[in-house]
Amino acid sequence: MKLTDKHCELTYLVYDAPQEDDFSKHLHLDYELLYVVRGEAEYHIEGQCFTLQPHDLVFIPPNQYHYLRPLSDAPYERYVINFEPRILPGENQMRIDELPTVVNIADNRILRDCFEKLSDYATRFAEQDARLMLRCALREILLNLLYETPRTESGRIRHNPIIDRIIALIDAHPERDWDAEALSAELFLSKSHIQNTFSRYMDIGLKNYINNKKILYAQSLLLAGDRPADVCEACGFHDYSTFYRLYRKITGTTPTSTGRE
Repeated sequence: MKLTDKHCELTYLVYDAPQEDDFSKHLHLDYELLYVVRGEAEYHIEGQCFTLQPHDLVFIPPNQYHYLRPLSDAPYERYVINFEPRILPGENQMRIDELPTVVNIADNRILRDCFEKLSDYATRFAEQDARLMLRCALREILLNLLYETPRTESGRIRHNPIIDRIIALIDAHPERDWDAEALSAELFLSKSHIQNTFSRYMDIGLKNYINNKKILYAQSLLLAGDRPADVCEACGFHDYSTFYRLYRKITGTTPTSTGRE
C-alpha cells in the first residue's frame, strides 16, 4: 500500500520471508518514520545499529545513511512515512529534531491507532480524502511523539567512535574533496584503517558514501533555487559533466530538472 501527498508519503508492506536484498541502503532529504509492527531486524543509521522489537518507532533525520537488515525469515510488517518538516506548523517544525531515535509504542494506544487508521483510510476513502487524512494523522503522530518518553537504548545500540568522527567531518564540509588520504590527515589514522573500518561498520565503500553525501548536498542547493553551474562549483566538482553524470546516477534525475514542479 502506498499513499502519496505533496509533503509526505506512506508505504505499508508485509514481507512473508524477508531477505536483506529486499531493503535498500540509502539516504535522502526527507525525514522518515519507520513503525515495526512485527518481525526481527536491526536498523543501521549512520554507523549506529539498533536491534528492533515489535512496536518500535524509528525516527531518521535527513541526510542520514540508513538501512534495515532482517535477523530471521519470520514475517516482517512495517509502515514507513517520509515527510518534510513543513507538515507541522510554526515552531513545532523546529521541535521535530528533538524526537528520539527509537521509541517503543506498545503501550501507547493513541500512536498505534494512528497507523492502523491510516490503512483503513487508504482502503476506504477516495484518494484525495485519504491524502488529507495522511497529513492529519502524521501531525497527530509527530505531536504525540514530542511528548513520548523514549525507551532506554542501552544494550540496543552499537557504534564506532571512528565512524562518528568521519561522518562529522564529511557533514561539516560536504563540499570538500574528501577521500581516505584527506581523512587520514585530519584524524591521524592510516588510510587503510579508515577505509576498512568504514566499510565494515557502514556496509558501503567510503568513496561511494562521500559521493552520495556530496550529491545530496547539491540537491539541497538546487531545491533552494541555486543554478546548476553554481552548485557544481560550490560542491567542489572540477567539471560539469562529472557532476551531471554522478547526480543523475544517484538521484535518478538531472540537476536542471531538480526543484521544478
